[in-house]
Amino acid sequence: MQPRKFCTLSAITAGSLTLAAVAITASSGTSQTATHAALAARTQSFLLLNSTGTPPGQLSPGQQITSGTQIASPDGKFVLQMQSDGNLVLRAPGNIPLGDTHTAGHDGTIAVMQTDGNFVLRAPGNIPVWASGTDGHSGTVLQVQDDGGVVLYAPGHQVLHVIFPASPDPRNSGSTPTVPPATVPAPAEAAADPDPLNPADWSPGDVHVHSLGDASLRDNLDCRDNVPGFPTGHAATKDQEQACATYLVNKVLTTAKSHGLKWVILSEHGVWMGIYAPGADASALSYSRSEAAGEWQTVRDTASAAAPTAGVRALIGEEIGSAPPLTTSGHFSTYYSSDYVANDQYDNSEGKFLQKVKTAGAWGAINHPGTGSTWGCWYTTDCPDGVASSFPGQVKAVEVYTANVKPIGDVLTRWDGLLDRGLKVAAVGGGDTHTVKRCNVDPWPPAHIVTGDCPIWRTLQQQIGNTDALGTDGRARTYVLAENITPGGGYNSNDAADPVRTALASGTTLASNGPVAGVAIDGKAPTSASYLPYSGSGHTVQITWDPAQAKAVNSGGISSGTYGPPTSIKLVIGQIVDNTYRGDCGHASDPFRHSDCVHAVDVPLDTVTHSGNLDKITYQLNASDFKTFTLPGPGSGFSTQYTPTAFVRVEINFADGRGVYSSPFYIQGTATQIPNF
Repeated sequence: MQPRKFCTLSAITAGSLTLAAVAITASSGTSQTATHAALAARTQSFLLLNSTGTPPGQLSPGQQITSGTQIASPDGKFVLQMQSDGNLVLRAPGNIPLGDTHTAGHDGTIAVMQTDGNFVLRAPGNIPVWASGTDGHSGTVLQVQDDGGVVLYAPGHQVLHVIFPASPDPRNSGSTPTVPPATVPAPAEAAADPDPLNPADWSPGDVHVHSLGDASLRDNLDCRDNVPGFPTGHAATKDQEQACATYLVNKVLTTAKSHGLKWVILSEHGVWMGIYAPGADASALSYSRSEAAGEWQTVRDTASAAAPTAGVRALIGEEIGSAPPLTTSGHFSTYYSSDYVANDQYDNSEGKFLQKVKTAGAWGAINHPGTGSTWGCWYTTDCPDGVASSFPGQVKAVEVYTANVKPIGDVLTRWDGLLDRGLKVAAVGGGDTHTVKRCNVDPWPPAHIVTGDCPIWRTLQQQIGNTDALGTDGRARTYVLAENITPGGGYNSNDAADPVRTALASGTTLASNGPVAGVAIDGKAPTSASYLPYSGSGHTVQITWDPAQAKAVNSGGISSGTYGPPTSIKLVIGQIVDNTYRGDCGHASDPFRHSDCVHAVDVPLDTVTHSGNLDKITYQLNASDFKTFTLPGPGSGFSTQYTPTAFVRVEINFADGRGVYSSPFYIQGTATQIPNF
């Protein structure tokens, strides 16, 4: 691939200043902590730049670098490019990449130096995709320096954050600090951020909960049995639908609360909401988009009203994909969409319904990729009409744990394959509980005649589901590192900037089937919102747990025993293949073979330390754990040493098949020019 070329549009010059197509932001609102500010979707207005007094190479508060333009260092040698594909790249003379945010796939993204001190990349729709996490420091400026460093300076020229360090090229000289001094205090009013090494700061929830089950509000067996006046034999009225929704949502939230969960996503079936199917007859073929949209909105509003009273955060979502026996496809859950995404019973093309998700400005996760309606569209060899790797802005997570099933088959390999290709895909766990199920739907066709409540002649008819399994031991769940989880007055189940959604979108999550652990690298939580700078001296991995951690409850609400200490800990390290840092672990004959990209490291369990009620293991990743290679150029007198961008994820296994899988940490690649003498 040829390097992208950039043109400077509407450049504004003040002395030697070159600042391409920039604008000033008039920001308002309350500053958030770094964790939530990294992806806070607050709206800012942009005014025209007055260039008077702006130093060369500087981005002042309120200014932005628009898509396809750049800002240069005062001497013009280094440029910070906001590529049209959404990646922010620092380049040295010869177009050599020195650093990037690895945010390609978000076309039209702009880079904004906010007035609160946070430097944020925002995709169209004001969606944040990367941030420095430095809000709370008004007056901060960004400077592209003559030494190649890109640094955020708080007032008084105090170093707040080094985005890209100075170039080690001996032809350059400068004074970019490699470690920001701890001289800029946090605002006195700011609350402490959640600690990734404190397991108690990770809030448990479930991304995959069906409050309507495999049914609609027009006819629902659970409502027939429990809502006075709910009809049998004909469709419910709108008032009866509302009564049904109120009952079902509160049933889910009450169960979640009693089983220790703090939040849930109501992933209602896009298909079933539009179908009136009290039995297994031809009426199952009748889908109404308007009915489905209306029911989605009813659940959304009911969740907003019920959550504060229940004390459980309830977010509206939608599971998209067809159901057997009509068709079968993989399923995808939207964790955020402004409205219902149309999904009829013949929607069996994963690529096509992902395109619907993209058109709607929605995002979410691949559901149960190794069980149930198994996902098939991973890479271009799998599905020619659209692939997960073609939708980086939509595929934000994958269910590592689903229902009561541990990671199976090639789910982990497929996940690593998406990460290799540069997608930022978090780990989540979805319990996939239903208030109402359909007899013998999964698997389809039935392998044998089922006895009990679902003989073969009852196939597709409704039965009471398994909501009592929600949040129980062995059932999939997700932990998020987020503040202000408890819903209060004015709660909105479809808030795009909800703290749980923020954590899910930024990959600050752990997937589990019960236990929780603290996980950090270089003191940071997993996140796709920023990259850890590569360190040749290594990276420190820390894992904590409470050896007396009580097990999650059983379906009867009783906890029995503890999870104890881990039985194994594994670090999975992968190289991200891209053109910027010359990732080369793919094969020319088979570009989708990426087994060479990933390797695992077993962490010894004999170095446990104790502090309070927590045990901790510390492990040092060394430079040898990351691939490094050298290519000639630029020019005859130099070579360039590349360390490709990498991801690291953590697998922690406890006894009885219980475990915790972290979302990936991302470590920035490097490109260092070396003289050939």
